[in-house]
Amino acid sequence: LKALLSLAPSPRLVCVCARARARSLERPLLRLRRGASNFAMGAAACPRRSSSEEAVPFSVVDAGKKGNGEDRLGSATAAVGGSVGSDDHLDKRPRWMCECHVTHNFYVRRLGLHVVYSGDDAAFLEQYRAEIDKLGVGQDEEVLQDVRKQREERLQAPLEAAARAGAARRLYVPLWREVYAPRPEDCLAPAFRELAAALRAGDGSSTPLQRVAELKARGLLEEIRPGLLTFDVLSVAFCQRLEEELAHFEASGLPKSAPNTMNRRGVVLAELAFGPGLLDPLVADYLEPVAAALLPGHCQGLDSYRAFTVQYEAVQDGDRELALHYDNAEVTLNVNLGGLWEGGEIEFQGLATEPEDKAMLARVSLPRGRGVLHAGLDLHRALPLTSGRRHNLVVWCRSSKVRNERCPMCFEAPRVVSTNRFGDEGFTVPPCRLGASSWEASAGDLFS
Repeated sequence: LKALLSLAPSPRLVCVCARARARSLERPLLRLRRGASNFAMGAAACPRRSSSEEAVPFSVVDAGKKGNGEDRLGSATAAVGGSVGSDDHLDKRPRWMCECHVTHNFYVRRLGLHVVYSGDDAAFLEQYRAEIDKLGVGQDEEVLQDVRKQREERLQAPLEAAARAGAARRLYVPLWREVYAPRPEDCLAPAFRELAAALRAGDGSSTPLQRVAELKARGLLEEIRPGLLTFDVLSVAFCQRLEEELAHFEASGLPKSAPNTMNRRGVVLAELAFGPGLLDPLVADYLEPVAAALLPGHCQGLDSYRAFTVQYEAVQDGDRELALHYDNAEVTLNVNLGGLWEGGEIEFQGLATEPEDKAMLARVSLPRGRGVLHAGLDLHRALPLTSGRRHNLVVWCRSSKVRNERCPMCFEAPRVVSTNRFGDEGFTVPPCRLGASSWEASAGDLFS
């Protein structure tokens, strides 16, 4: 396999706004050396239904269709079949990821460093000789085994994700079919629908800034500080059913991957059937106009995304916190799905491309259904959870017109390689240059 992929539900969100483009590349890297990591490279059956009942896949939805959102959410209709299904395998669009995904940002815990490893052992040992020698004599092979393993996992990840998605499509019997293709009024908070409609409107009667000011005055939008905004997104009832559905999937015993290299608990939603009827219209019809109005310097249209859930829990071996990082996205939406907890606030520290500024430090705690919208470059971490559990939906929204100019992971002009939809990082060719490698697996191999 020559696969280079960015499956990891973890990382890399970097938005390149006009100001960031003009700044030197050393500044973000200097800040990251102080502890921030590149998140993307890296992170009992319900008695309601017996296993003998038929599962229901969903029909094809035109992902390119634009409208007011009301005609797309819930438009994936059920058809009798063997399991939760997804027609994403019918999408033949080229998918691309940057070559740096399998060379950069491997985290070696023994060294306490994110390192670069291209598969050349001798070059790696030469580059990191001083750091490895600090571990003592005879540590070369252990460190090499670590980076080799991480690199191989990244190479294999897209194909393994496709296999998991295929298993879910064939074998999984959903608990709540309707969460995969809900009507807007059944899943979105009324305030969010009103917010998106107001920001989508372009009748010329007011400027975007005036509309934003009005929405803040009406309590539909809160600006924590510049570039950090919170608002209601999902209804409490929908959050409850979505949590139940995801718990039901986890209890099924079917294989799933960790959402990223830093979070072990959660689900990558591309491996289930949430795209056509829920996430595609959520991003295209709601988040795109909202992001364009609220974070205009960080995106030029949102044309792809990666969505996953994360769970923090104050139990032995649970994920209690998350280290400082930035995302592999131009814009991120983070929505609380549920839980009762203490501690665990999300702390934001400002753009990785800007000098450290204490005035940008902010902490956010979200009630159920409420979300925070921020630039992917906004450094953030989850503070330690002291008790309880917290469950969040994270949507990394990507803008090809931004990332085609500079990869948010390596901060260089992207050299892209072919991958499948699970490794897709939102680049397009042209203008991106092709890298030296390609993924030679056939569509039949990827989606069988």
